[in-house]
Amino acid sequence: ETVFLDEELRDDIRKDVDRTFPDLQFFQSSKTRQIISDILFVYGKQNAHVGYRQGFHEIVGVLV
Repeated sequence: ETVFLDEELRDDIRKDVDRTFPDLQFFQSSKTRQIISDILFVYGKQNAHVGYRQGFHEIVGVLV
């Protein structure tokens, strides 16, 4: 069950990360997308009471 939930979380994150600042080439790099995805995944797992929310990718994008 955990594997399924992790994959669901990663899928939700991937959808948002793919839309992060589409006009900026930096955010189209697979390396940058992976970094943002990993940060959001760890946050989502460590803060299960909050979970991942749409829009977090923009906050992390600014920080990256």
